[in-house]
Amino acid sequence: MNILIIGNPNSIWIKNYIKYVLLNHKYNISVLYYDKLEPEFLQFYNSNNIRILGLPHNDKLSRFHMKIMPFIRKVLLLDARIRGTYDYIHVHYVTYNSLKFAFAAKSSKSKIIATPWGSDLIRADDTELEKRLPLLQKTDAITIQSQKLFDKMQMAYGNKLDEKYRYNLKMGLDIFEDIDAVRKKYSISDCKSHFGFYKDKIIIAVGYNGSAGQQHFEVLKVINALTQNISEKIEVVMHISYALPSNEYKERLHEEASHLRCKVHILEKFMYNEEIAMLRYATDVFVHAQITDEYSASVQEYIYAGSVLINPTWIDYQEFIDNGIHYVSYKDFDNLQKKLYELLSSGVSRNYFYSEKLKRLSSWDNYLQAWNTIYKDKD
Repeated sequence: MNILIIGNPNSIWIKNYIKYVLLNHKYNISVLYYDKLEPEFLQFYNSNNIRILGLPHNDKLSRFHMKIMPFIRKVLLLDARIRGTYDYIHVHYVTYNSLKFAFAAKSSKSKIIATPWGSDLIRADDTELEKRLPLLQKTDAITIQSQKLFDKMQMAYGNKLDEKYRYNLKMGLDIFEDIDAVRKKYSISDCKSHFGFYKDKIIIAVGYNGSAGQQHFEVLKVINALTQNISEKIEVVMHISYALPSNEYKERLHEEASHLRCKVHILEKFMYNEEIAMLRYATDVFVHAQITDEYSASVQEYIYAGSVLINPTWIDYQEFIDNGIHYVSYKDFDNLQKKLYELLSSGVSRNYFYSEKLKRLSSWDNYLQAWNTIYKDKD
């Protein structure tokens, strides 16, 4: 069976989807992307004989995709000639462009599956959502990972896509095993020392990538407004190895960090799983302020490692609450300052009680059977 994945192969979600769902079968797998492929991911795809169909990286690709569509068709048709007709074309993170790419690769025998991730709905304006509808109506299945995502699809499209939906198709996580290994191998102090943090400081992570949507500057402003007594107790870390909007944004972050009364660490290098696990374990408090998000892997990792999550009310993690996983909420940045002050004044207690709950909630074993079913729907 020949499967084409359309999505970002630098995403841990795509990599793990292929690792846990597809590699258990004798599928011929291709991945279409238009970005720079990180070495760790490239090694994984090469070692598992996964064909990577790379398009020229162009920041304006989404705006001018129709101009390069003939080239995309040639890439896809060449791969199809080598591998044979695609039996399934699976779009991960649904956009109008990714759906157009899918239909460019489609033959009369192909089936198209669309897997929304949540943020692809939240971040789309009405025009983008409307453009997607006729293409979504032509797909063979649309996977739904949660009630929250289903509700968003209903808000966007009403009942127009109900016959397409396949339910209980969530993505699992595997980095929990790396965090467990790090906890056995290293102490919290060891992990803090690894990154140059002071062992006796409270480490506060701000965001989990370099995207402007993490609202780094707004959070840094809040942290700098804390009392001198609190500032002396803390250090701030920002991991910005990917999703930076520009070099200017990075330079502004360094400039802003230099004016804070506490030490700020800006980590720019790409990290592999063990080092990511060490960073999570070294962190006492994780401040989440992203404008939109949908069940982030990084958020789960911080909680699993024992960090206290401070999360905005505009991002609703109802699945956490339903499973007894609690966090500190704030409604705006003034409120964030109050919540941070209260937490840091009373002392930060790491909580490992949620680890087993998260492991049960996000295990791939819970969802493999449902994922495998969608590849058996083919006539």
